[in-house]
Amino acid sequence: MIGRFFIAKAEIHNNLNRPDSALLVLAQADSCFDRTKNDYYHLMVQIDRMYYLAAFPDSVNVALRGFAALEGKVPRHRLPYYDYYYGATLARVGKWLEAIPLLRKSIGELKDISELHPASEAAELLMEAIATRGGQRIYSPSFPNTG
Repeated sequence: MIGRFFIAKAEIHNNLNRPDSALLVLAQADSCFDRTKNDYYHLMVQIDRMYYLAAFPDSVNVALRGFAALEGKVPRHRLPYYDYYYGATLARVGKWLEAIPLLRKSIGELKDISELHPASEAAELLMEAIATRGGQRIYSPSFPNTG
């Protein structure tokens, strides 16, 4: 229970744009889950940690390696956040082609569990990714070239 409190507290810090504080609080959560040998919540902390780490330019590659290492290990009901966080991190470094499928997938998954705020953020990132894929403007039937 205390570990879950720390996860919620870390999310508050992150929402207040204090990822450094969020990471410190997540370390407290992780320590609780290490003591109780709770692998499920330990995995949740890892997903959140990678996302918060990505806020620091010198840690983005560490976050990307962390997300890649978790691929295939995330329980189905945590995939919406994993896909969104991983996709957002890829978008942050301009890896648009890799980010697009994850963001596209996360939007529907997040809407299905009534997480509309992150679904909206994922949709904004997806639109940016589609519009600037690889730094070049692209056009498709859905986004016609009007100029």
